[in-house]
Amino acid sequence: MNAAFAMAPGIGAIAGTFISWQMNFIVLFVMAITLVITVIWLFPETLINKNQQALQMQKFFSNYYNLFKAKGYFIYLFILGINIGMVYSCLVEAPVIIIDILQLSKPWFIVVAIGIVVAFMIGSMICNFLCHKLPQEWILMIGMLISLVGSAILFALMLLDIISLLSLLIPI
Repeated sequence: MNAAFAMAPGIGAIAGTFISWQMNFIVLFVMAITLVITVIWLFPETLINKNQQALQMQKFFSNYYNLFKAKGYFIYLFILGINIGMVYSCLVEAPVIIIDILQLSKPWFIVVAIGIVVAFMIGSMICNFLCHKLPQEWILMIGMLISLVGSAILFALMLLDIISLLSLLIPI
């Protein structure tokens, strides 16, 4: 699951760079149809005792109410949203930076996209390993601390003119 989640933005960015941005919508449409058919045929219901009340509107809203009042739910949601947004923004801006600003050929974009995806997958594997060793709150705090420290270091280095846009794209 994490691999698909990590690869999706990269595949979309590559399709948008090499074909056209409209191709992303065609791929999403085909994938949605494929997934619906696959789920219907290959994944039968596994719940032995079906809950007939699960789809009643009162129960439906009650379940969401319980989720929203759960301690930490919006904190998890916020952290996840920020990190996913950072991955997407990196992949969205990478073609412009690599092809238009740095005047490099399109295949160099694949190097950067693969680097971002691999980093995301390594982070997911580390997180999966730590989930069995540490409480979830600690893992979130460690992740936020790493993001904060990394961002602060990059910001300070850019303010001091020690690094530039070009030096941030070292793999190229």
